[in-house]
Amino acid sequence: DKRKIIDLLDKNAGCYRNKNLDCIMSTYLNDSNVIALGTEKNFIGKGFEQIKKIYKKDLGQNWEMSTYEYKNPIIYVSGDVAWLTADVLSEIKFKMQDNEVNIKLDSRLTAVCRKVEGRWKFVLTNFQHFKNPIDALKMQERNQSLDE
Repeated sequence: DKRKIIDLLDKNAGCYRNKNLDCIMSTYLNDSNVIALGTEKNFIGKGFEQIKKIYKKDLGQNWEMSTYEYKNPIIYVSGDVAWLTADVLSEIKFKMQDNEVNIKLDSRLTAVCRKVEGRWKFVLTNFQHFKNPIDALKMQERNQSLDE
C-alpha cells in the first residue's frame, strides 16, 4: 500500500507541474467531504467541486513549474486510511512584466488518503511553505539589482 501511495504522490506532482487540472483532481476523492488547504490564505477548499475551482484559479496564474516533487515521505497505513507527510521541492518561473524570475521553494505536504475501490485518493491535503514566495521574489530582485 505504501508503494501505491508513493505512486499517488508522483502522479499528483506530475499533474501539478504540467498544470493539468483534471489530472490533479483525479488524485482526490470525488466527495463533498474532501478538504484541501493551500499555501495561500484563501486556498481553503471544502468539497471536490470547490477544490477544483480553487486549483483552476491557481493554475491560471502566470507561472511555470520546472521542478515539483515529493521527497522523504513518511507514510502510515491502517486499513483503508493512510496519513503522511512529505517534503515538497519546487522550482518556479514567474513571468512579471518584462522579467522572468526563478525561485526555489521548500514546502511540506501533510495529507490523509482513503482507499476506495482499490485506489488511494487524497481526502485531506495541507501544503505549507517554509518561506513566503513573495519574500523569496523580493530577495532575488534585491540580489539581481546588486549584481547590476
